[in-house]
Amino acid sequence: MNRVVDKMRADLAVLAAGRVAAGEWSAEDERAIAQSIRSAIEAKDEIRVGDWSRWLALLSARLLSETSGKAVAADPAQKCSDCLHFAKPGRSDGACGGRDDLVKLYGTNHPLGVLPKDGGLSCIRFKREGRA
Repeated sequence: MNRVVDKMRADLAVLAAGRVAAGEWSAEDERAIAQSIRSAIEAKDEIRVGDWSRWLALLSARLLSETSGKAVAADPAQKCSDCLHFAKPGRSDGACGGRDDLVKLYGTNHPLGVLPKDGGLSCIRFKREGRA
């Protein structure tokens, strides 16, 4: 886990510098995020550490690609309803069958998760429907 934590520190430094400079985060926002990450690491909570790790990696990569002028790797138009993992059981608004980090739709042992609040924009497991 040490290598993951080292990468998270590097990603947080890049992301925080960019967001603070752009006025998107305050110094307090940066401290609050760092504290939340630190508490997940200290608790040895592999799920929360994994979530933070993916979030930091994705956003720092996007920030670096935007500032370097290179194309963003993730599809900026991605949304859950266009993903192969999207399911619409019953009268629900939809669910995700491709991520383990989401709150489960019908209880802890159910395979489908509640859709993320960002609609899948930052999802690293997104697969466009109709593509392998």
